[in-house]
Amino acid sequence: MTALWAADAAAVATSGRTGGSWRAYGVSIDTRQLAAGDLFVALPGRNTDGHAFLDAAFAAGAAAALVRPQDERDDRYLEVDDPLEALQDLGRAARQRTKSKVVAVTGSVGKTGTKELIRAALAPLRSVHASASSHNNAIGVPLSLARMPAATSAAVFELGMNRAREIGSLVDLVRPDVALVTRIAPAHLEHFGSLDRIAEAKAEIFEGLKRGGTALIPVNTPGSDVLLRAARASGAARIVTFGTCEDADARLLEVTPTDTGSVFRWSFAGEVHRCRLRLSGAHWALNAVAAGCVADLLGVSPAESGSHMETVEPLAGRGRRHAVHLVDGEAWVIDDSYNANPASMCAALAALRSMPAAGRRLAVLGEMKELGRASAELHAGLAPALKGVDRVWCVGPEMAALHRKLSEDTAADLLADAETAAERAASELRAGDVLLVKGSRANALETVVARVTGSKAR
Repeated sequence: MTALWAADAAAVATSGRTGGSWRAYGVSIDTRQLAAGDLFVALPGRNTDGHAFLDAAFAAGAAAALVRPQDERDDRYLEVDDPLEALQDLGRAARQRTKSKVVAVTGSVGKTGTKELIRAALAPLRSVHASASSHNNAIGVPLSLARMPAATSAAVFELGMNRAREIGSLVDLVRPDVALVTRIAPAHLEHFGSLDRIAEAKAEIFEGLKRGGTALIPVNTPGSDVLLRAARASGAARIVTFGTCEDADARLLEVTPTDTGSVFRWSFAGEVHRCRLRLSGAHWALNAVAAGCVADLLGVSPAESGSHMETVEPLAGRGRRHAVHLVDGEAWVIDDSYNANPASMCAALAALRSMPAAGRRLAVLGEMKELGRASAELHAGLAPALKGVDRVWCVGPEMAALHRKLSEDTAADLLADAETAAERAASELRAGDVLLVKGSRANALETVVARVTGSKAR
């Protein structure tokens, strides 16, 4: 097995000091997830300091530890002035040493799901590396880069942000060959004030494009013009648009719901392709169109990429389906509890309405956070998307605006918290029902999923 980092290479990359000749086969920042042979990075945190877990790291089999200068000498230490800066340097060195094609993904919605679809679509290239989970911030991105083997054929990284210039600093590490923006939506709106400003922040991803790189942009959606101007200004060698309108370079033509997901048709470069997904909703199909474009640009045919995207399962908290076995039959729970904004909420509700259901369509909807002064208006604006949904449990005070807006045709209750919603949903679920659970992470709606399905909350 080839080592990920040898002591001398890691020392050069981080301008660090070590007396050992160790070899590390992975990189970890958490002793609870550390594998034997990992390099443990002792990051200082708001509530705790990784240096307090050095003994635990070595007990778990860490090959070495990236640390601040220590009083006690240990040849397994790689001493640096600042462990976080050193982790960024390690990630930068990993990017510099690889010859792989690199893809960067950002957007207000669909980042993680699209990243996973791209990972699958690129499978024919054999050695594909990707960010784990939602590791998309100032720690997660350099960590994901540092874990990238030198012999990787292709890599895909997810970039997130809460403020302007955050993506700019991350893409400077990643330096992608292909930069993709999924969609602009009112997420973190209270920090930016407008969709155009959100688009400007997301468009920072194009600043890091390598020479000859390609920008992928959603067309005819909020912020598209801002993204297009930024991509042109970045010097991107090629700009590819995707969407549902006729002038999109890659166009989603049709989506058909199935019992296990969906089937869709899309066109690109004058050819029409068909793909099956284990994912429900037009939003997932559009994410797959973008992933198929990325694969095509990197030399994987739509037929090959489609066959691999078909294997992608819904992620926990992002559309995963759970069968609930009741005395008189089976019901289904769609766990979309990881996060929410107006665009993702409407997409999830559209998917719910399109799903075959022998019984009722139900929804537990939590507040959408960080919407600022537009919160009440944006919550109330969900009402049209709930037509065709038989019962809604609105969770949290900000959901009062939606509760007031719903028509008499929709049975709705305003509940204080997730625990109350869990009890109500569990007691009222019947055979044949389909229940959607979605809200911002602060709502802790995973407890609803756990209670209804009998599983353990994440």
